[in-house]
Amino acid sequence: MIRLVGITLGLATLMVSTTPAWGTSPPLRCRRVEEAVVVVACIVQADGTVAECEVVRETAPGCGYAEKALAGVAKARLRSNDTWQPGETIEFTMRFRNP
Repeated sequence: MIRLVGITLGLATLMVSTTPAWGTSPPLRCRRVEEAVVVVACIVQADGTVAECEVVRETAPGCGYAEKALAGVAKARLRSNDTWQPGETIEFTMRFRNP
């Protein structure tokens, strides 16, 4: 069973931590991206952390959002009162919006 967990990250408020690192300027195709969606699937661990995360879908490939999404879910910890079972696969959906 796969559960979905929604997370919205606004680039306007989290600019430093969520803007992909492109070097001097973003690739041309990425400059016009107003919103990017990344879906990451992870396996729940007994302590509420997640492991073996992988990107299953992204709307702006090659623009750095997938890497930021993976870095974000690596810090995720599920609440103990949630109904997740160890070994269960869950999906995080992250939306990145440019100001």
